[in-house]
Amino acid sequence: MNEPPIAPHLRAYALNFAARLAPLLRALALLAGYRFARNPILAPFLAPLQHHLHSAIRRMTGLMAHLAQGRTLRPQRPCKPLACAPRPARPQPCLPSGLGWLIRALPNEAITFATQLQALLAEPEIAEILAACRRARRILNPIQHALSGAQPRGKPTRSRLPLHPVPRSILPPSAIPPFLLYPEPIPPPLAFKTQSS
Repeated sequence: MNEPPIAPHLRAYALNFAARLAPLLRALALLAGYRFARNPILAPFLAPLQHHLHSAIRRMTGLMAHLAQGRTLRPQRPCKPLACAPRPARPQPCLPSGLGWLIRALPNEAITFATQLQALLAEPEIAEILAACRRARRILNPIQHALSGAQPRGKPTRSRLPLHPVPRSILPPSAIPPFLLYPEPIPPPLAFKTQSS
């Protein structure tokens, strides 16, 4: 199903939105490259995260350029697989799917990017563009999910640790750390003792 073009008064805001979103996502990719490369737990997620952010910049810039010209967006056609010799599959590390996992990975910096992105998307003209363009929402949804400050509804029960630790060679190389999927519980308030006379 083709998406209708946006209103004429919003076409100028489409290019402005892409020009303001791109530096924000590039800065987030640079920050992840600086922090993740120095953390052996987060290092496997550096390449997928940077690829996803740069791909979102490229797709959003092209999409907003089409909307600014008043073109009708056609549905994307699935690409036909090329007939070639099968290559051995390599394990590709996937990004965590937990709500707000990037906030927990970068607690001191990612909250700033989340606030700036939320303020940008809350502007009336940009919110109207996103409401009219489903493809733009699909590009931003994973980024908003990773930068969300909401807490997940449920938390799975943690199994007991084995008596003998598992050797390092048995662990998968791209295992997602649990702290990226589920936040730590809120500690109970401290109880101050009163001195009795």
